[in-house]
Amino acid sequence: MAERDNRRSHAEILSRRIAAERARILERAWAFFHDGEYRRAICLFEAAQAAGPEDPEAAVGTICSAMADGSKHLAFTVLSRVMESGQSVFDVDVDLRSRHADPEFVATVLSTSRRNARRDPENVTLAAMAAFLGWFAGEQDEALRVAERIYEEHRTSPFASMAATMRGEDVPQQDNGVKEGASKLPPFSLNPGESDF
Repeated sequence: MAERDNRRSHAEILSRRIAAERARILERAWAFFHDGEYRRAICLFEAAQAAGPEDPEAAVGTICSAMADGSKHLAFTVLSRVMESGQSVFDVDVDLRSRHADPEFVATVLSTSRRNARRDPENVTLAAMAAFLGWFAGEQDEALRVAERIYEEHRTSPFASMAATMRGEDVPQQDNGVKEGASKLPPFSLNPGESDF
């Protein structure tokens, strides 16, 4: 009995140490993001993901840092993996504009993402990235409208559950998300009445 309690105690201590190290890594990663050192941030966010894959903050950081660095393939891959896993990233408390030394840079990355989605309106991945970045840039209502449109137009895509996830709804495996009566907006519009970004 005492040996089992001792093992449990050691496991709890180890678990707390891993969580503390992971928190320290995330703090350093966000500091690199803040300073524009995106590749260093990506390395640390990926290390944090390895230490705690169930916590989505590291995935959010990886995606945002990769987009800021121009590493779009990595950003799209991680976003796809997160959405396919059903992991909710949209309850992570991250405001990119306050996390970066230059809030205008964040606005530029978001604007570029929207422009890319507008240029290729059939590419659901580009629209999903624009919605993702918009969410973490403080534009949740607009990001949700884009996510609802993704659901309406691309129900079999890994991003179909994005709107439901943004709303904090549980997403059953067989139903990717949005309830009846979702808004009817032009394709991938962030603003009602506009046909594109």
